[in-house]
Parts: sequence; C-alpha cells; structure tokens
Amino acid sequence: MPTTSQNIIIPSGLTNYPTATSAVSFNTMTLKNGATFIMGNTVNGSNNINYQKSLPNTDWYLISPPVSGESIEDVISNHSLATGTGTNLGLANFINTNSSPWNYQSSTSTGILNAAQGYSVKLQAAADISFTGSANTSDVTYTVSGGNSNNFYLLGNPFTSYVNSTAFFNKNTANLSSQTIWLWEGTAYQTYNIISPIEIAPVQGFFVNIDDSVSNQNIVFETSNQSHQSTDTFKKEEPFANFELSMESNDAKSATKVFYVAGKTTGFDNGYDSRIFGGATHNFTVYTELVGDQEGTKLAIQTLDKDDTSIIPVGVIANVGKEITFSLESENLGDNVSIYLEDKLTGAFINVSETTYQTTITEEAEGVGRFYIHNTSASLSIENLNANNISIYKSSFNEITINGVTTKATFKMFSVTGKEVMHTRFASHGNKEIPLPSLAKGVYIVQLTTEAGTINKKIILE
Repeated sequence: MPTTSQNIIIPSGLTNYPTATSAVSFNTMTLKNGATFIMGNTVNGSNNINYQKSLPNTDWYLISPPVSGESIEDVISNHSLATGTGTNLGLANFINTNSSPWNYQSSTSTGILNAAQGYSVKLQAAADISFTGSANTSDVTYTVSGGNSNNFYLLGNPFTSYVNSTAFFNKNTANLSSQTIWLWEGTAYQTYNIISPIEIAPVQGFFVNIDDSVSNQNIVFETSNQSHQSTDTFKKEEPFANFELSMESNDAKSATKVFYVAGKTTGFDNGYDSRIFGGATHNFTVYTELVGDQEGTKLAIQTLDKDDTSIIPVGVIANVGKEITFSLESENLGDNVSIYLEDKLTGAFINVSETTYQTTITEEAEGVGRFYIHNTSASLSIENLNANNISIYKSSFNEITINGVTTKATFKMFSVTGKEVMHTRFASHGNKEIPLPSLAKGVYIVQLTTEAGTINKKIILE
C-alpha cells in the first residue's frame, strides 16, 4: 500500500487495475490513458488526482471530467485548443434552453468543469487532454428538467472507472424519455440502449433525452456502478439475433440496427427501440421506422419479436445526386435467414446478407417509401435457377410479390403437410403481384417454376 508521501502512477495497458476496499493514502496519483481506479469512501490525497486521456486526432470529442474541481481556465491554459469564429475556442458546454445550444469558451473564460456534465472539445493537434482534481467517492448527481428548447442533456462519466449503461438506465428510468444514450464517434452519433449496452469509459461524454414532465430531478451516477475493463474501448454485449444496415458515400457513413428478442412488439418498446439523435441536424443518415404505429419515428435501433418477419421501412436522409452504398452485417440470425433490401424506385431486390447495393438518390430524401428490409428464410431448394436475380416475398397478408421473372412461369403454393392450396400461371416483365385466396395463418411453401428451373421458398402468413 502507498504512503502519504508517495506519487502513484497507474499506466496504460495493464491486465488488472486497483480497487480500494479500505482507506488509501498517497501524495499524488496519475492515471494514464485507459487506466482505471475504483476508489473507496476514504482516499487521503484524492484531491491530487490527474487523469490523462488520449485524443488521437483533431475531431470533436464529447468529454467529461472524471474528477471534481478542474477549472475551465486550467483546461484552456494547459492545452492547445482549436480556434474558431471570433474568440471561440474548441471547448463548449451544451445549454438546451438556448436556440443555439453550443456555448463556446474563449481565452478569458473561467469556472469549474462540473462533475457528470459533458463538454465538447477539439484540439489543434492530436494530444492528451488531462484533468486534475479530487476523486468522486460518493454518488454524483446532476439536476435536469424537461420542457426546454430541446430536452437533450450532455452528461458524462464522473469516475476514474467504467460505468455500465444498463445500470445507469435502471437507476434513472423515471427521468429519461427513453432508455437511450447517444455518443459522438467522430463522424456520426451512435445509439445505445438496453439491447445494445456499453461500458462507458472514463472521460466519455454522452447525450440523454429527458422526459417533458421532469422538473428539477437528479440524474444519478452510483459509485456501485463502477468496473474495470480489459481495454480502453466501449464493450458491447450483443447476444441476440441482430443485423446492422450501413449506408456509405465517400467518407460519410451511417448505420441502423434491428434486433430480434422474444416478447418485443412492433410498437415502441422503451429501452429496446431508440430514435436517432434529435439534438443535431442530419444530412446523411439511414434509419428504420416502427413496423407498427407511430409513423415518423426515426429509429437508430429497432427491436422486434424473435419470430417477426415484418417488412421494415427504411428511411434515408441524403442530398439529391448522392451515390450511396448499402451493406449489412448480422449476428446470430441463423444460416437459414437472409436479409433483402428492396428498392421500389429501381425494382431491385438485393440479398444484402451476401452483397452490397449501390444506387443514387434522385430526389431529396428525408423519409421512407423507397427502401424496405425483408427478413426471409434462405432454406430454399434451388435447381438451375439464379435465385440472386429472383425474389419472392409476402408483400401483404393476401399477396405475394415476385421480382426478377421476365418469362412465363408457374406458381404453386403448398401447406406444410404438402397439400396444394393454389396453382396459377403468369407472364411477367420483371414484377408480378399474385393475390392469395383466403388462407389460415401459418407456414406455407411456394414453388416458382420457369424454363430455367425451380425455386421453393417458405412463406409465413400471420
């Protein structure tokens, strides 16, 4: 154990980091980038703690002091902050009662960086940003109210250790409009909720949205919600079936996620459905809308029941003429499931589980109606027919849509017991909608036959 005269350094890259379960004394303590220290209630010398965080480039970062007592003037004098319009420096707090909420500091600004409050910082060059002050050894609170110009608050981790986002949600649910946090990750806001949790690193700032009805209530960071993690990154836990649809154009990228969890609905499930960040203007964003009601709910994360095969509306915000590329990554969906992206403007129906899709925005896009996601079983029997060019999907309860057939074809439909319930022939020039007879809900097999071969596919009517 250290003594009151010793200067302690906790370096980066350790396998294990210290937790104080009894009184600790030292002269000074320096925590290098990524290091953590969980402090007990008694830390003699805790007012001499310096935490150093590496900012690897000149992007804007959302930060928060992991100690109490650091001053604005010390941050300005000890770092080479970027400069902006007039006297503005690359350090700002967020005031949601103002029409222009970012409040940039100047060379003459003074005051204290508040514990649990978030700030935005931008340096002139890649370097460490450091904070010196006293340890937060008891619960930290930050007062919030709803009904402002916007209800977003920029908060941050007030400890020299990690904070679990789910535990944070559970403690503060009553004050949050949704159990969601938003982090700026260099080019876009990333969204996290109960189904997509993270360990929030020391110095990390993030946004929350406060319920309109909340008046002068405390957001609480509990000392019990602290941990060490093996790396200085956000640790994500995603055990559920999910996919992430990404949209890219040059250096711009945006993504939206869909999870499949037992018991979730097509309506808004708090903590499982999360909107895109509403505290900033979006120029290049992809999102989904609720499969159920509440049209216009732009979601960064949507969660459906594990057996749900609903068609998911995809929204795009992008400028006219923008060339975009869609791609997809999935986890735990199973080998028999593929994700298709439908483009109603071009008629394309692409298995984005296997390939990318490139197209151009031909009119100002800020809504849904052009792109749709289809979650379909890929356990098909394919004989001499290029299934990548042909799609069969349920477009409504009483209609099947077939894309990609340009010849005469035969369509049959069977129950799971093998009984034929429908048989028709048609000629198509690329798109064919086939009305279905009155059928009971359940699983059916459809069979499409052309001169090139046959496809059998499972369809669920519900």
